[in-house]
Amino acid sequence: MRALALASLFVFSACTGPGNNVTVSGKNLITFFPFDGTERSWTFESDAETQHRMVGVRSAEPELQNDGATEVWTVQYDLVCIDPDDTTCTDRHYRTIRISADAGDGVRIHSITVGDGAQLDFDPPALIGDADTLPDEEWVTETSAGTISATFTGSEACNIRWTDTWDECIVLEVDDGGANTGLAGTIWAVASYNMVAFDIGEDAGRWELSTATFE
Repeated sequence: MRALALASLFVFSACTGPGNNVTVSGKNLITFFPFDGTERSWTFESDAETQHRMVGVRSAEPELQNDGATEVWTVQYDLVCIDPDDTTCTDRHYRTIRISADAGDGVRIHSITVGDGAQLDFDPPALIGDADTLPDEEWVTETSAGTISATFTGSEACNIRWTDTWDECIVLEVDDGGANTGLAGTIWAVASYNMVAFDIGEDAGRWELSTATFE
């Protein structure tokens, strides 16, 4: 297997505020998006949503692209009822992201499926991160689904549901030009863990990591 470093799509206020100064050192953003291991999953809690938690699960195996080297992982995110006895709540699909992360091509989103909608492909894949990146660096990708731009704004202390000890949380701002792709918003990620918080799409509130599994 080619060495990779993972969000998902993938896809999550405590990271900003007084005293959290953004650093100016370069970062290898690939290491913030690992997909290695036999299993990976993530559970998120929302600061606005009360009925559901979100569970993201990585595919068992990647898709090998035509170049014979690029491995594309699928991460499916589902909204799961916190109280299974709540008859007003229904589990449902949130979104599915197909993503690759490697030193040669960077972190790229190949497609996204939101809710019950059709899969939206990005051709070429939308670049959202690269190796040896400085704060305020921007990547713009003209894709079949419109123009996707991503900016690495820096890194900061990141206090989330799971822990308040992480002091190096990268921040990515993604813009889709109003195309409503489901990608636009802010992503926070921590090395070895992938996305640990995100505020994207038309969601109200921010999703924060509460647990993660890796085998």
